[in-house]
Amino acid sequence: MKKSIKFLLGITSIILVILLGQCYVKNRSKFPFKNQLVSIPINQFPSPTVSPVPIDFSAFADNWWHHGFSIIINRDGTGEADFRIYKWCSDDPTPPCDSMEGNNIISGGKATLKLLSINGKTASGQVISSSDPSIVMVAPFTLTILEYGMLEFNQGGITRTLCGSNFSKLAPKSILDSTPCGV
Repeated sequence: MKKSIKFLLGITSIILVILLGQCYVKNRSKFPFKNQLVSIPINQFPSPTVSPVPIDFSAFADNWWHHGFSIIINRDGTGEADFRIYKWCSDDPTPPCDSMEGNNIISGGKATLKLLSINGKTASGQVISSSDPSIVMVAPFTLTILEYGMLEFNQGGITRTLCGSNFSKLAPKSILDSTPCGV
């Protein structure tokens, strides 16, 4: 049985080579570029359309805070930062400045953020705009997920530890007592 299959495959291969050779010889005289290398410019082919797959930034999506500094990251990687300027509008109304509403401090600093990529537990992004670039620069930054619902915001050599909405549930008492995100 095996010999007959090998025999049939051999015969089929020989017949295929003979037929292809005949087609090549018959059509060769009609081919205008005999013995020449033919190349087709790359722009003659349509570019493949690739739809980018959206990155899932849900691991970073939360309301993150530190004393005088907070970031809201959305699932799509967009975000906003609010931060204290430590200059009162009542002393100098030139924006940006902090103000009081009742007993609440209203942070005068605002920034728009965009996450661009993820590598393990670290997301890289870009600050798109900032009301005070001396505090939050219009520049690249990284966010790194830490244990106990914490996050590090790194930009320009400055690292801020931020706490997320589950920090008080996840962190042991010793971490809670150390107030890593301020009071």
